[in-house]
Amino acid sequence: MSNQYLFMEEIGDLLSFSDIQKQCFEVCYDSNKKGLNTKTLLEELNSLERLNGTITSSTRLYQLRTDVAKKIKNKFETEMRADIPKMVDLIDTGRPGTKPTGKAPHEVASHWLWNYKFPRWQIDWNWNSLRQKAEQNNKECNEEWIWFTEFNGNRKIVMPEPSKRKRPTVKVNTPYLMYVDLKYSGRYLLLLNRGEERYVLCPSKAVSPDWRLSGNLMVMPQVGAMLEDIRFDSPGTEELLAIVMEQDFDFPGLVTSEEKPVVVWDVSFLNQLLSMLEKQNNWRVYYRACEIVLAK
Repeated sequence: MSNQYLFMEEIGDLLSFSDIQKQCFEVCYDSNKKGLNTKTLLEELNSLERLNGTITSSTRLYQLRTDVAKKIKNKFETEMRADIPKMVDLIDTGRPGTKPTGKAPHEVASHWLWNYKFPRWQIDWNWNSLRQKAEQNNKECNEEWIWFTEFNGNRKIVMPEPSKRKRPTVKVNTPYLMYVDLKYSGRYLLLLNRGEERYVLCPSKAVSPDWRLSGNLMVMPQVGAMLEDIRFDSPGTEELLAIVMEQDFDFPGLVTSEEKPVVVWDVSFLNQLLSMLEKQNNWRVYYRACEIVLAK
């Protein structure tokens, strides 16, 4: 099943559609059918056994699509107002808006679904898929593959007590060193974080220019990185995902520079990464979350 199909199925389950509205949503809001004219959509809907020719006019179809748009707005209004504040209220008019948008209610709802909601859903879906793959690998290393220690200017490796290495807790605006303990000599490490921001920490000029594992502890920021320590500027949950690969690969999305010392990853980056990983025979993934708390 495609991601688009799974997304439509999940959104449809969240909304209290009547049977005819559900059929309308599945056909008229399908991204693959964007651009189909009203006549074609009417023919496709009326060919469905459950509808059996009940949508008799383009006016009836327009009203159905508007009703679906209103249910989408009622369910996701907070998100929609954050994403498209100037367009949301067009849904309530029941008719095309005025310039510069000129969009009908169903066009506004469809635009938001596929240009805003779907990319976020894709990030969640792909990230959680990687997280599920990590579960078994995490068990093998007791989830203790990454931890933090406060940095006082001394880069001497500090091994915390095992109890302190479970579910790390770090303080806001406090300098830290981060330790990665994945004993794969000669393999390559991708390290992504997901919190208030989404960065590729390794490889990056800011934190970890060298992404080849040596079999020993990797300390970040590395010597030669642009940063001297790692700090978090607000409380919350920080997720960390490590991908260990046998082979290097040419991925333009990983390129950093003095002007762009770290990659900010997005849905396009994650989709490309997963596509490239599928071509690799042997790669492993590890996951861990840590809590960022206010310093007392």
